[in-house]
Amino acid sequence: MLCGMTSRPESKARRKSPQDRRAEIVATATRMALEIGLEQLTLRRVAERLGVANSLVSHYFPSVDELLAEAFDAAARQEIDRVYAAAEADPDPVRRVLEIVDDYVTGDRERMATLWLGAWYNGRTRPALHAAVTELMNAEIGRLAALIEAGNAEGSFRAPDPVSGAIRILAVCDGLSIQAVMRAPWDHTAARELVYIVTERELGLPAGTFDAARSRGGADTPS
Repeated sequence: MLCGMTSRPESKARRKSPQDRRAEIVATATRMALEIGLEQLTLRRVAERLGVANSLVSHYFPSVDELLAEAFDAAARQEIDRVYAAAEADPDPVRRVLEIVDDYVTGDRERMATLWLGAWYNGRTRPALHAAVTELMNAEIGRLAALIEAGNAEGSFRAPDPVSGAIRILAVCDGLSIQAVMRAPWDHTAARELVYIVTERELGLPAGTFDAARSRGGADTPS
């Protein structure tokens, strides 16, 4: 009888529903992606962290590409939703966009910037990850363009093409994210100045608009 008994981790695994087990795997992989980076994430490492057999993880995710895609999507989508939900709740159009761009130049963004950098690089050879990255980039362009369109409608902005403007603003922010990961020390003040210049130009705002909004308490000062 004793020889036929299963191990304790496997017993626990079978007591969970497939939905709960899959969600647990994704949540664990998401935390690990932020801790060690996508390039270090493997099915075996996730199984070890959970204390289950490798075959259990591979049952839900036959390829590591699928797991990387879901882990990245969960982490990045949660962060985007957090930032945009806070910004979209602000009644002032200028502060809405200011809060978005400020998030890109804060001193505590390194983990998310590293995650995106890993996703861009590894997505070249991993179709599922590439699809997740593309979907999230397009989704963020859409959300920022919607804020710009709202600012146009309220008379605060003069942006002739909100989608193109959003693409250019985010392209600068993404480029600075890479710089923040690769350079040490990183001058957040200089980065913020560049983001403000580009964003004010795209929105048809006078130079110094964002600095003025900040001095009125429009956003938390990045470190």
